[in-house]
Amino acid sequence: MIFVVVKLLDPVIIILGLILGYASKTRYYAIGFVALVAVIHETFLTVSQITRVWGQGIISALVAAAVYVAIGYGIKLWWNRRKRDTAELPSED
Repeated sequence: MIFVVVKLLDPVIIILGLILGYASKTRYYAIGFVALVAVIHETFLTVSQITRVWGQGIISALVAAAVYVAIGYGIKLWWNRRKRDTAELPSED
């Protein structure tokens, strides 16, 4: 449980998850981006730490990546819906 909390506070997962979540065209791309963010993060940690073994925290990275990709994708859906709704408003001329 503590590993998930630590991964949720990791800035690499936050930045990658939000950017790739917002860049997702469909929810299926978002699911793929969850795995991509977790693999990139795990590889980055393994390269930067000599005593670490790759895959040591992949499950908690998947959970944290899923949270932030979902938030990024939700922001995109909200923004597109907001743009669409304001474009349909009649003008007051």
